Amino acid sequence: MNTMLWAVLPYAVLIVLVGGTIWRYHYDKFGWTTRSSQLYESRLLRIGSP
Repeated sequence: MNTMLWAVLPYAVLIVLVGGTIWRYHYDKFGWTTRSSQLYESRLLRIGSP
């Protein structure tokens, strides 16, 4: 159990981190910007605002 905790788990976490980053970049390229969604969706926000 101790060997799995310190020898296998860090590599598994690293693989999940890298794989998830690649998957997110591939499928959500436009979600990586730092600009607010309000700039892009201002018309929709005006429609939905009270």
